[in-house]
Amino acid sequence: MVEESLALECSGHMVFVPPELSSANLLRWQRTLVGRFADDRVFTCSFVQAMVDQFWTLTGATEVEAVGDYFTFYFSADCDLDCIISHGPWNMNGALLVVAHWHQFSCILRLDFSTVNLWVRLHDIPAELFLYDFLFGLMSNYGGRVLYVGDDSIKLVAVKGGTVLKGDGKSMAMC
Repeated sequence: MVEESLALECSGHMVFVPPELSSANLLRWQRTLVGRFADDRVFTCSFVQAMVDQFWTLTGATEVEAVGDYFTFYFSADCDLDCIISHGPWNMNGALLVVAHWHQFSCILRLDFSTVNLWVRLHDIPAELFLYDFLFGLMSNYGGRVLYVGDDSIKLVAVKGGTVLKGDGKSMAMC
């Protein structure tokens, strides 16, 4: 059986990848997240790698690589990738790091970093305002939507909501 080269279009150009290269890279990219900072500051790859090594509690190794204004995070273990994507967003040196799954045949520059899910803690909410309608309205005032409300205590409410990030292509800011 003769394997065919993989052909895909990226930025208006056809790219042909030999089958031995595409299958070798597929597993690596299946364990990859792509990240971008919602900040005007520029972070080096070595800085981001040091932050990952110091603060992310992972079972395996993670390799960070800079790709333009983006960073790729290659995980050696699937459980680590799942942990990082489900417990984000992440703060590194005061900058919000938004991460997204890489999907097969996608170009990094086409990934959408326009929204981010955030946990918001609201302390000491008066009992008469502890209404779902109030919480939903509060989040919508900030351009977000409520994804989940944890109401274990009237003194503390955790709201997970999505909010829009606006930017000029280089920097982003939360609305």
